[in-house]
Amino acid sequence: MAFQSITGTGYLWEAKGLRVLLGDTVSNAMLTFGRKTPFRPLRPAPERRQIVREVRNEERKEVRPPSSLTLPPLPDMAVWPDTWKQLYSVVKPGLVVWTYPLLGCDLLKVDTTDRLIRREFFGRILQSHPLYPPGTHTFWPYCLPKNGTLELVPDLALFWAGVVALKARLVMVVGNDAGQVVLQSSTPFVQRHCRNGILATVVYDIAQMREDQGMFVRMLGTMRALLARIDILPMRGDR
Repeated sequence: MAFQSITGTGYLWEAKGLRVLLGDTVSNAMLTFGRKTPFRPLRPAPERRQIVREVRNEERKEVRPPSSLTLPPLPDMAVWPDTWKQLYSVVKPGLVVWTYPLLGCDLLKVDTTDRLIRREFFGRILQSHPLYPPGTHTFWPYCLPKNGTLELVPDLALFWAGVVALKARLVMVVGNDAGQVVLQSSTPFVQRHCRNGILATVVYDIAQMREDQGMFVRMLGTMRALLARIDILPMRGDR
C-alpha cells in the first residue's frame, strides 16, 4: 500500500519519519510524492488520552542511570557496502532510531510472516502520541539478510556509523535478541551512554508489547523520559 492512497494517517506517518518502514519500495521515489492539502491531526480519542495519562505516570518514575558503551571504529560512508548506502539514501535523520532483528528484511522487502504486524505496531506508537515533531522517529538496521534469505548478518560498525550519521540522540533496541547483540544486554530498559551524547536502551519484544498494554505504556513512558534527559546532554560534533 503506497502512501499516495492513504489520507490523513498516511500523511501523519510520513511527517513523523515512518514512511521508509511503511512504504512499499526502498527508492528515492518515496521522497517526492506531493500533497494537496496540509494534514491536521484530530484530537486523540478517549482511549488514546488514557494511554497518554498512563505514559505520563511512567515518565515520572526514576530512569536508571546509563552505563558507558564502547563503540567499534566507525567506517567512513565512502566505504560502506552498496546495500547499506542504498538504505541510508532513503532514511531521513531522526531523534529516535528504532532497530529490531527483522528491520533489514522489512526495509529490503524480504518476505516475512509478521511484517504487517510490525507496521501496525509502529503506527500505534505514533498514533498514541501524534504531537511529536516531524523527524522524531526513524529506522536503521543492525543486521541485514544474507542474499535475500532470512539468515541475518549483524554489522555493529555500520549500525553505529548510521546512527551517528542520522544525528540520532536515542536508540530504541527492540527485543532481547537485539539487545544482546547491540548493547550486550537483554535486560529491558538497561541503558547505555554512547559517544555524541547518544543514549540507547533495550525494550520488550514487539509481540510482548502488543499483548500487554502495561509493557507498551512503560516503553512509551521510558522513551519520553529519556528524550527529556537527552535534551540536557551536550551534543558533540566529533566522532
